Amino acid sequence: MWEGNVGREKTSADQVVSVDRSPTPGAFLIALHYKGREKAILEMDLKIDDLLEKQKDGVALLDLEYVSLNVPKVLTLLNK
Repeated sequence: MWEGNVGREKTSADQVVSVDRSPTPGAFLIALHYKGREKAILEMDLKIDDLLEKQKDGVALLDLEYVSLNVPKVLTLLNK
């Protein structure tokens, strides 16, 4: 669903992604946590409409500086 570079090391399966629904319909809070750390290293609000527009435009990866989100996989996760 995501890949990223923190420092110079490629991230691995030692991270956990959590998704919470926002009070606003169609909005989600996605947080990336390292196992063993209390605070998330990245939190972002995503709107499903924005992701659907990216998918329609053929954008497969959403580049967020340190992390790239796979748009189709994120949409699959959010639609579950």
